[in-house]
Amino acid sequence: MNCSPQYALNELQCSVTMMSKERFSEWLIEEIRTRAWSQNELARRASVTSSAVSQVITGRTAAGPDFCRGVARALDKPAEEVFRRAGLLPPATDETSRAKEALHLFEQLTTQRQDDLLAQMRALLQIERQRTSSPESRREEAA
Repeated sequence: MNCSPQYALNELQCSVTMMSKERFSEWLIEEIRTRAWSQNELARRASVTSSAVSQVITGRTAAGPDFCRGVARALDKPAEEVFRRAGLLPPATDETSRAKEALHLFEQLTTQRQDDLLAQMRALLQIERQRTSSPESRREEAA
């Protein structure tokens, strides 16, 4: 996309793209800092060039699908989250983001750990249902 002045019809699209580039860049810098990595380390782990990381961070280039997939793998984040942050997908609701993260983490567990976690979740849900159906909780809700 050309965001130069002679392409004024694209002005709104360019400003939206620039905003998402800036937010993605800030997020990516923070992720790198959190892990005490260099840009080169992110590039290595994401299987992209150091130049690509630098260009995305400085806003000279928008993050594309291959870049986002590599970054997701390197940061151990769901690809969908990285795509959304890069502006390649529309924003998700907070509820959707939590469910996607839970699924992403769940899928990385062994089958035995998944079964254990499901059993724990079922037990928690049963406790929650008992708590909300008890006479005490109904009195508290009525008050």
